[in-house]
Amino acid sequence: MSATLLACAIPFCAMGLMIGTLFRGSSAPGYANLVYLPGCYLSGMFFPLPQSMHWQVPLWPQFHATQLAMHAGGITTFQFEPVLVAVGGAVGFTVLFSAVAIWRLPRKG
Repeated sequence: MSATLLACAIPFCAMGLMIGTLFRGSSAPGYANLVYLPGCYLSGMFFPLPQSMHWQVPLWPQFHATQLAMHAGGITTFQFEPVLVAVGGAVGFTVLFSAVAIWRLPRKG
């Protein structure tokens, strides 16, 4: 489970790098909090969401990280997607955030 959670930190590092390239250095931590904290709540990490909000849960990388941790820990009660879908989501977010950061770095510096 520890190795899984360490691997799940990579998409969030890419997200932080992307946020750092999109905003100024002094405001980037605030924007990171504006993105990361709502994602924790809207991904259903802390409490179950109402049925009307389930459509947006896979849009958050926190959900895929949580699902991978559940699979690694052997907790079957809260597994909502197969492990390959969760891995694909985490890798997809990493590629997306990294691509935006790589595209922005030469332009912004």
